[in-house]
Amino acid sequence: MAVPAEKKVIDPSKKRFGNWIEVRRFDGGGFGDIYEVEYLPDQRLKAVVKTIKFAHKPEHYPKLLKMFKREAEILEKLEHPNICKFIQADVEAAEPWFAMQLYRGNNILQDLQQYGPAPEEIWFAVARDILRALEYAHGLNVMHGDLNPKNVIIDGRGAKLIDFGIARHIDPSSPYVSMLPFAEGWQSPEHSRGIPMLESDIFVAASLLTFFGTGHYPFVPDDVGDFGDSIKRDTPNYSGLSANQKLLLTSMHEKDAKRRISASGALKLIEQLRPSSSARPIAKPAVKAKPIAKKPPVKVPAKAKAAVQQLQAAAQKVPPGIELLPNGARVAGWQAKEKRPTLADMPASYWLLIATILTAGLALIPWGIYKVFKRTTKGLDRGIRIRLGVSVVTHLFTFGLFAPFITWWWARRIGYLHLKVILAIQSLLTAVLYGDIVINANESSPGWVGFIFFLNFVSGLWSFSVIREKLGAKPLLDKKTREQRRAESASAVTGGHQSWDEVKETFKAALEKHQGSRFIIEILSAEYQDIYFQGYAEPDGAWTIEAAADLSVRPLLTEDQKVKMSMIGWDRPSEGLPNFIMFLEADESENDDIAEIFTKSLRDGYGLSITKFRVMAKDR
Repeated sequence: MAVPAEKKVIDPSKKRFGNWIEVRRFDGGGFGDIYEVEYLPDQRLKAVVKTIKFAHKPEHYPKLLKMFKREAEILEKLEHPNICKFIQADVEAAEPWFAMQLYRGNNILQDLQQYGPAPEEIWFAVARDILRALEYAHGLNVMHGDLNPKNVIIDGRGAKLIDFGIARHIDPSSPYVSMLPFAEGWQSPEHSRGIPMLESDIFVAASLLTFFGTGHYPFVPDDVGDFGDSIKRDTPNYSGLSANQKLLLTSMHEKDAKRRISASGALKLIEQLRPSSSARPIAKPAVKAKPIAKKPPVKVPAKAKAAVQQLQAAAQKVPPGIELLPNGARVAGWQAKEKRPTLADMPASYWLLIATILTAGLALIPWGIYKVFKRTTKGLDRGIRIRLGVSVVTHLFTFGLFAPFITWWWARRIGYLHLKVILAIQSLLTAVLYGDIVINANESSPGWVGFIFFLNFVSGLWSFSVIREKLGAKPLLDKKTREQRRAESASAVTGGHQSWDEVKETFKAALEKHQGSRFIIEILSAEYQDIYFQGYAEPDGAWTIEAAADLSVRPLLTEDQKVKMSMIGWDRPSEGLPNFIMFLEADESENDDIAEIFTKSLRDGYGLSITKFRVMAKDR
């Protein structure tokens, strides 16, 4: 009689997902928990289950659920050996979930940590797998959107793309503008324009493959850790890669998306370059030289060896009158003559004196500017100091005529709010000067034009002082003056609002006033300076909103405050911008929703006291 199989006892503490049961929990993704599970009817079958984290606040859940369902729907349609395989889902369960095939392998980051940069043959194999997956997905107009070293798994069956959490269907005929999330450093030049494109995956895949083959990023971050400017401007760093690898990556790293090679084109190019079919290089291989036949060694007689040894010993004896040194020898008692000073040995002060005499004192002006600039920007990083120095030199050599353009360039990086008054004044003064140049081209200008010219030049220096302070250099005010100003600000705003409901209603009223257009809302606070919110509508009815971060808020936000802002739903600053960013879909863009976000940001994120700030709406 057959003995019935013993039933496995199920641990009640383990999570159940239909007929799947938890084996262990992995580190979660951006908004989901991930588990390794086994199939109860056949425990040999393993899978990965992804769920939505319960740690998210209730008001965020509808948006997360929508993204979760979209990921499950996209994965269910994708059937390719180099894309994680969809197995089963229940997105209507109390805890929505979907199951995917389990891969036992390393992601690219783990592979680099364990083995170092990939050899060329393995590199081309992984490149081929990634491009095959993208060719298939792009054929269905699906953009992965989140290619980074953690989202490519390498196992014995090849490379697989995983985590389609922010993937989206692309309609090439009607591109729309939106915020495109990405892992810092893994973006394309067009990410800053906010236009989702299939070609963006190709560019990021090239960066990923460069990282896989070299162990370093192809681009460099700026002083605030942002890669955006380098990605748009710089030639990628391919040091350590072969000529064949560079040929492939160059075509994938094309800055202009229209000229960038497609996944299909890249696969065809790989067939010409991959080492498995040659190191089949594009260039014709050189003719190999014929090997030279080896000759048997010559036997040296014992007497000859002894004679050589005696000669070597004699060479090591030091003749009389010679003194040995650690790095050579010299005649005993010899003293080197003292070196005669040259022009290169003269101190900088001598050169300044000579230049001052030759220029009748004019050399003291650039020297004084340099010393003041060096002292006042001592606290800044080298890259920022160089950019600020170029701006100052440009301002001086153009006699202030480019002042508004320079101020506008910096305003884009530190926020228009800080320089709006200066920018308006400079624009007006420069317009008057340019108008005078046109009107009085062949005649002498009135005397008041010289005064306008002087004011415009001084306004440029004013803007540099504000920029310097906002970038974190030595404050313009001493500690005592700053404390006095903060105390005055506190007395000015105390009693601005009496409850958080009143704050929310104030935000709603401000948003209704600017409905359908750009808006900016400033927070006058006794505790923090330069907090503001701004936003603008997307073509599809969605909204992009921003909140001031470290480059404007003083004192600097703590890491705890940044974490709390992230928990509210803000993305940390990117693309060289000074602000937190949040993208709201059309059904989440009601005034009540935005006002609630702003209110929570003040209360839970920035941590302001209810009676020590005032909300003020500004016209842009």
